[in-house]
Amino acid sequence: MVLAVSNSLLAALNPARLWQLVSGIGLPYLGLSALLLLLLGGDATISHYLFPHLPELLRAPLAGFVLAYFAAVMARLMGYTLYQYHEEAGIEVARGFAEQDQDQTASDPKRAALHDISTLIRDGQQADALQLLRELARDYPFDIEVNERLHKMLCAEAGADQEMRTHASRYLAFLISEQRYAQAARMVDALQQRFADYQPERAGWVLPLATAMLEARLVEGAFRLIKGFDKRHPGHADIPAIYLLGARLLCEYRKDDAGAARILEHLLVRYPDHAVREPAAQMLNTVKRLLATQAG
Repeated sequence: MVLAVSNSLLAALNPARLWQLVSGIGLPYLGLSALLLLLLGGDATISHYLFPHLPELLRAPLAGFVLAYFAAVMARLMGYTLYQYHEEAGIEVARGFAEQDQDQTASDPKRAALHDISTLIRDGQQADALQLLRELARDYPFDIEVNERLHKMLCAEAGADQEMRTHASRYLAFLISEQRYAQAARMVDALQQRFADYQPERAGWVLPLATAMLEARLVEGAFRLIKGFDKRHPGHADIPAIYLLGARLLCEYRKDDAGAARILEHLLVRYPDHAVREPAAQMLNTVKRLLATQAG
């Protein structure tokens, strides 16, 4: 590595220069050494397992190719390490990470705008940052990163309740259309924290959102979403599945086995031919065994 950057054999044999490189990189140098040792034995391992199955005529050229391949991988790994730790190792490079970031920012208007927004926030100019972010969201209405940042800034902004709800309505519709339910669940949870009466605009969103909230361990948010769903949307096709989800929430997270049993019994009576009947019946049997154990 020293020879590559200095083009000097004397420097490569100089213990002081070698120590400067090793100490500059630090502990990651040990990881690099381990990877290089593994790669060094890679060609021998491949030869051991592969060559017995090949004609003898192909073994020599293939051995040369494998050796060259692993040598190239090792050289690239060492080269990247030198570049990554060039400052610590005292190596000058034509363009560092900062210059690369500047080039990338200059060629990407969105990235440049996000950089300006971060600078404004760091300087305490929240209002200007929010206004720039609003304009950026108009230019990139379907960009996840831009909308996430706008949502978070509106959550932190006092007096932005109506704007937050308006933006959340559009953004939530986009997330669900893209089946990004985990992100949508986190946003709904934030909205519930801000607005106690919040419910998604469309009834068909409730079940996937509540399921995603349960998977994310946002249990209270899932309870709030499904509570009273059958009364708000009578006759909706998701009611049986929401009953089943409600029973699971009661049983697993509120230890209300009796309440879960009542919901499941109602589900089986009212929707005897629904697709959730079988899992509901299995859950009811389990809940009844738990109740019997508790009573005994």
